[in-house]
Amino acid sequence: MQSSSSHHSPTPDPDGSPRADGELIVRKPMEKQPDESPQAASDKQRQDDQRISSPNGPSGNMAGSTDGRAAPAQAGSSATTNNPGDQGRKNNMEKMALEVQQSIANGLYRDLKRCESDLDIARQQLELAHSEHERLKAEFDQAFKDYHLASTQFVAVNSKMTNIQEVLADLADRLEKNGFELGDDGFERK
Repeated sequence: MQSSSSHHSPTPDPDGSPRADGELIVRKPMEKQPDESPQAASDKQRQDDQRISSPNGPSGNMAGSTDGRAAPAQAGSSATTNNPGDQGRKNNMEKMALEVQQSIANGLYRDLKRCESDLDIARQQLELAHSEHERLKAEFDQAFKDYHLASTQFVAVNSKMTNIQEVLADLADRLEKNGFELGDDGFERK
């Protein structure tokens, strides 16, 4: 049986000196920190402060702030609240909609003016046609009166001629029996 001193022999410190009390020293490798001088620690802290305060730092919207408050959003940021780009697009869409409505209204207005002009021309033509109709109607009425008069005269003359022919035929028959004949100037004695 070996003495316990063989199991608990003094363990050297990391610097190479053994412990006098013979206790084991257990250290995690990552816990040992390199010795830093006060100047090195100050430089490191200053570098960390600069990295945190950098606009490109990892703190997102907290970039550029060292007191924990949000820094103002930079131009071109992805913030959607009061985004000038969104407002500009909205203004452009409203402008385009107004331009379309203006174009439609102007087209309808031009069509209305053409219709008014065409209506004036049609009204003038209607008035001329009505005037011509009245003129032709008056002429027709006069022509109808003339026709009626001529027809009446024709009937009267025809009737008179028929009577003359009947009387003349009777007289001619008598005259021919008594030695007269019908010549160019009338009946003459043979």
